[in-house]
Amino acid sequence: MKKIHDMGGQNCTDPLPSENDKAFEKEWHKTVLSLTLAVGALGQWNIDRSRYFREQLPPEDYQKFTYYEKWLAALVNLLVDSGLIQESELINFKSNEAITPHSGITSSVMKKMIDNGDPSVCDVQESKQVFAIGQMVKTRQESCNPFLQGGHTRLPAYSSGLQGRIVSFHGFHRLPDSHAHYFGPNPEPLYTVTFKANTLWGNGVEFPNDEVNLDLWHSYLEPLN
Repeated sequence: MKKIHDMGGQNCTDPLPSENDKAFEKEWHKTVLSLTLAVGALGQWNIDRSRYFREQLPPEDYQKFTYYEKWLAALVNLLVDSGLIQESELINFKSNEAITPHSGITSSVMKKMIDNGDPSVCDVQESKQVFAIGQMVKTRQESCNPFLQGGHTRLPAYSSGLQGRIVSFHGFHRLPDSHAHYFGPNPEPLYTVTFKANTLWGNGVEFPNDEVNLDLWHSYLEPLN
């Protein structure tokens, strides 16, 4: 079942916002980003887990929340899920215990984390089939998580069950479908697959030969004979 966050390919009825030079539209956006990074440095969850929690927001909230409101709501849910805070603390807006600063989160630690990001690449022996550059493939029919019903996946629903062509191979990377739910990294080959616009959107598109490139894991794909 397609989830609310998987909005690619939908008709856009409202004009897209024009770009501006501001990194943050409002001051509190900086606070949300900083808080998300700082708490993430505690290592209680991974980046795929955090994406999953944003996807799990109630549909009515997901539709009305702004970008950083989604981040903040998901962060609060992650904090409760991991046991770092209690629901009663949110209700009373007061900690149940004395707050002790975490000595491990320093500015140097945060700078290193931001500079390095969270690399997903894995150094493993090639033990699975690797599709060749130029090979035609088909995405799996359903955009769903094979490990957990309703779980996280990076296969967009609009591309499921369609044919594309391998244009790049990026080595082995952690599989988000597994990693988001603590089933292990399960590294797989990661490819860039290109799709013709009319394959994705039908023959009525204005520029049918335009292409869309998607980074997709091996288990999302099957070879075409």
